[in-house]
Amino acid sequence: MPARIEARTIFKTFETPTGPVEALRGVDLAAQSGEFVALVGESGCGKTTLLRIVAGLVAP
Repeated sequence: MPARIEARTIFKTFETPTGPVEALRGVDLAAQSGEFVALVGESGCGKTTLLRIVAGLVAP
């Protein structure tokens, strides 16, 4: 069965006054219909950035 949500090799870099910050580097995500997915990690690791990209709110 194909994934209901699938994202491959996501990269996201933010420009800051002190230089670029790599928020995501080559992240893959796949979820089947009916599955529950939890993104877990320490503060600043890119969880919200990944969700915003998957939701289409931010360009990768």
